[in-house]
Amino acid sequence: MGKMKFKLDIKGLNKLMKSAEMRDVLDGLGAQVEARAESMAKDPEAHYSRTIWTGDYTLTSQIRADNPEALHENLRNNTLLKAVN
Repeated sequence: MGKMKFKLDIKGLNKLMKSAEMRDVLDGLGAQVEARAESMAKDPEAHYSRTIWTGDYTLTSQIRADNPEALHENLRNNTLLKAVN
């Protein structure tokens, strides 16, 4: 095989990373992590929430503890980290 050159289209990549399809993918994955975190929590009062925000180049999904019970649960058991894995 001959040498092949590849040039990345940064503008196209940025458009793809901020698209509605990528938002749908992130929303689905975030929902899975949020549900896993809620089911793994030992405290029934622990609640988590997710948000998706647009950065300069990509979308970001964030799952966070909503109340003090969830924060304490996460600090004690690494609930969010375990929910991602």
